[in-house]
Parts: sequence; structure tokens; C-alpha cells
Amino acid sequence: MSLSMAAFTINDTLTKSVMDTLNTGQIMFVRGAVILAGLLVYLRVLRRPILAKGMFSAPVIVRTGGELAMTVLFLGALAHLPLANATAVLQAVPLAVALGAALYLGERVGWRRWTAILIGFCGVLLIVRPGLAGFNAYTLMVVGAVIFAAVRDLATRRIVATVPSLTISALTALTVTLTGLVLIVPLGGWTPMDASVVVILMAAAGFLFAGYLFIVMAMREGDIGFVAPFRYTALLWALILGLAFFGEFPDTATLAGAAIMSAPLPLPAPVTRNLTAIATMTLAMALFALDDSFIKLAAAEINVGQVILLQTLIAVVVFAILTRLSGDALWSRAFLARPVVLRNTGEVLGVVCFVTALALMPLSTASAILQAQPLVVTLGAALFLGEKVGWRRWTAVMIGFFGVLIIIRPGMAGFTPAALLAVGAVIGLAVRDLATRRVETGISTMQLSTFASVVILPPAFVMMMAYGGWSPMSFQTTLYVIGAAMSGMGAYYAITLSLRIGELSTAVRVDPGLFPVR
Repeated sequence: MSLSMAAFTINDTLTKSVMDTLNTGQIMFVRGAVILAGLLVYLRVLRRPILAKGMFSAPVIVRTGGELAMTVLFLGALAHLPLANATAVLQAVPLAVALGAALYLGERVGWRRWTAILIGFCGVLLIVRPGLAGFNAYTLMVVGAVIFAAVRDLATRRIVATVPSLTISALTALTVTLTGLVLIVPLGGWTPMDASVVVILMAAAGFLFAGYLFIVMAMREGDIGFVAPFRYTALLWALILGLAFFGEFPDTATLAGAAIMSAPLPLPAPVTRNLTAIATMTLAMALFALDDSFIKLAAAEINVGQVILLQTLIAVVVFAILTRLSGDALWSRAFLARPVVLRNTGEVLGVVCFVTALALMPLSTASAILQAQPLVVTLGAALFLGEKVGWRRWTAVMIGFFGVLIIIRPGMAGFTPAALLAVGAVIGLAVRDLATRRVETGISTMQLSTFASVVILPPAFVMMMAYGGWSPMSFQTTLYVIGAAMSGMGAYYAITLSLRIGELSTAVRVDPGLFPVR
């Protein structure tokens, strides 16, 4: 993995050096063609077959698609970001991979790894800084690249051993090359290249090929949750090469975020269900915070109903694909069971009531009322689910509630009728959380997330029309919506999983309730 990161970073440096001359499509095509030709010659010399049984299986196709999307997004961002900054954001891949390995592949992840993921994610937020002066919209393209790189690595783990690594690399190179060819004209057309540019691209292709080969070997042979953190070695290479070739050096916040991400290397350790639930809930809350930031940025141009509708549509498509890849059905009569119906009803009530309350009352007042949710859930867990809630948990929830009130300092003008909507949101979200615990284990968390997203679509459409209807979006706002969708999906899956595996009265204490869309 360390060798792979060194090769990839050198390739990024060489590629960035020609971006002032060539467009992204031409770079992808030329570089990919060199890699593909070298692979075919290599396979021919070794007398190894180019085709292999299983090379067009679902894991290989998903891996190739993830690699393609990651390449397009990262190269598009690299032209507008310093090398070290782009590489620093890309170090979130181990966080996403380790999380996916635990939730999707069933690998054992102890509290140390969960802690590393959470700390590392805080580092990502420090680098990206959504909504702040240091924010660059192209950083969101790197965040998208992170997501697709994680998809690539997780899918690699599912590829059968009969498919050689070289065959996988050849198929990936072919796909990237053909996509680059298609993108040349839309991105500005072909630009003549002199000998120096050709040599640089050939060298970049060589390092990229080495990176492909090493990362496939690492992800197939090692514990994916343990191997992934060694991607952080790319940061050192990016700092050195960015300073040497481009005179670039990241600002203090980026360095601090990179240090936070690189510091905690996750190690295997035993873990209890409650600790896992707490870690997953904390991750969900961090993702909801990021989702909230993207929604606020997008809402500067389009109404909040349109943002929610679009991010929910994206969630439905992505969750549905992941559900099918998991081997689960998109529909089952079990979805009509009382706990599922009750859960989705609470979800719709909570989202609609809270977003409507935000339009009619100050954010601090609505948020303060929502702090009653952990209290209601804890009470419900004790009364309806039979969970034992001692005085320490009650005290922790109450102290947390008063602490939030001190921080938010809601206005004291009095209780307005609109506040009843926020109270309705508290009840709806509490019903959702309590009902989640009663959903039968035969329904996977991915299925539950897919169905809940579908149920949100109609009220989201009504909200969009009520707030003024559809509005055209700029490219930057589109990126904000995509960012909201990705972070919202991760948050929703994490909170659903947390509520199913741990004691509710334990998990909800992590939930600060400060996020407008759940």
C-alpha cells in the first residue's frame, strides 16, 4: 500500500505539470492508452490470457466504475487545487474504506478503529471547511473522488481469486482510456503535444500502472480495515513534491487536518455492541453536520425543498443499487410490517415538521426544542422496550440538554404556535428511533434506508412546490447538492445501524439534535 501511494502521488505530480496545456480528457486518453498498451504487451510476453472467467462480474464492474468516477473527479479538481490540498482530502479514503469494511463486508472493527475513523473525519472537515472563507468548491470534487475510491476498494475485496490482478488493471485502463477519448471534445478538443509532454505522460502512465497493481494486491491480500490507513503515506510525498515542483505549501488548517487524519492508526481490538453503536451514532452526527452545511450552501440559490428532493432522489438511486449488490430485494411484504410503517411515518413527520418550523421561527428556538428528542427516546426505551435506564444515564441526558440550552440561548419571548411544529418533529423522530429497534432482523439496514428514502420523496416534492417550485442551479450549487446527498446517505445509514445494534438509551445520548434534516 505504501508503494502504491508513492506511485500514485508521483503520477499526480507529473499529470498536474501538463494540465496547463492539455485538458482532462486528453490526459486520461493518452495516459490510459500507454498503460493499456504496456499491459497488453506484458500479458502477451508472459503468455497469460487477456480475458478471464469472472472479469465481467458485478464486483469487477463496480470496481471499474468506481475507479473511472474517481479519476474524472480527482483530475478535474487537481487542475484547480494545490497538490498537497487535493491529496490531503483524498486521505479520507481510509476512513470510508474502514467504515465500509465494517458495515458492508462484515470485518471486525474495534473501538480503536472507530475512534480513528471519527478523529480522521474531523480532520477532513478541518481541511474542507465547508461554508468558511478557505472553502474551495473544487474540494467537493475530491470528496466525491473519495467516495468512489472507497467503492473501488470495497468492490476489489469481492472479486473472486480466479480473476488476475493484471486483468483487472487492463479492464480499468481500457475503461478510463475510452472515457478520456469521449471527453476530449467536450472539454476543449485535442491539443498538439511536443516530445516533453509525451515523455511526462508516459512516465505518469508507468507510475499509475505500478500504483494500480500494488493497490489491487494490497486490497485483495490484506485485512482491508488495517491496510487502508497506510494511504496516509501519500501526504508526505504530496508535501515534498508539491513544494519542489509547484512551490505550493498548504495552509495551517490543511496541515492540522492532515495531521489529525494521519495520527490515529486503527488497530484491531474487541468491541461491545454499545461501543459500536456510540461510535456509529457519533459518525452519523458528524455526517449530519456536514450534510447541514451543504444544504445551507445550496439553499442560498434554490429553496430547501428542492435541495431535499434532489438529495433524496440521489439517495434512492444509490441505496437501491447497493441493496441489489448486497443480494437483497428492493421490495418485500415485510416493509408493510407495523414497525417499518411506524418508523417511516415518524421519519416523514419529523422531517416535514422541523423544516417547516425552521421557516416560521428562529433556528435557535427550533433547535432548542429538538433537544427534547433524546429525553423522549430514553423515556420510550424504558417504557416500551424494557431497557434499563439508570440514574446516571438520565443525569447525562439532562445535563446535556441544559448544556445545549446554554450554548444556543433561545429567545425568551415566549412559546409561539409555530413551536408546536418543532414539538411534532421531536415526537416524529422519537417514534422513528423507537420503531427502528423493533424492525425484524431479516430486513437489512440498506433495505430500510432505501425504503425510507422512497417514502420521503412525496413530501419533499410538496415542500419544493410550497417554497416556490423548481429553480435552475449553477454548477457549484449542483456540487453542494451532491455533497449533501453523499453525507446525508452516510449519516442516515449510520444512524439506522446504530439504533439497531445498541441500546437506544445509550446511543441517543450522542445525538445533539442540531441538524435540520434527519
